[in-house]
Amino acid sequence: MIAAFQPWFGDPDHIQIDYTSNDPAVIHKQIKQAKNMGIYAFAIDWYGTRHPFLDRSYALIQDASQDHFHVVLMYDETEEDDGHATEDALAAMDIAYRNISAPAQRHAMRI
Repeated sequence: MIAAFQPWFGDPDHIQIDYTSNDPAVIHKQIKQAKNMGIYAFAIDWYGTRHPFLDRSYALIQDASQDHFHVVLMYDETEEDDGHATEDALAAMDIAYRNISAPAQRHAMRI
């Protein structure tokens, strides 16, 4: 089972609750709880470099995932209708490949 994970809690631009998605202790607790419920992976909303808080949350969750728990990137395209959505998405996917996917693949090969 894969669960959608929304990484925006604690972002000043989002509703404030009693925790932040950028807290490694919270992330470890949520991964542990997810695994106990039979969840195999989080699909995490990612907006590329448009939202640095969310980008940081994704990186922290990816770093915390181990012990057969996985994360997948779920790219959210821009809501702006400026005629550049495809170019923006391709640029974001290039960033994701260079900074997220490729380093993880290189790390996996070293193990």
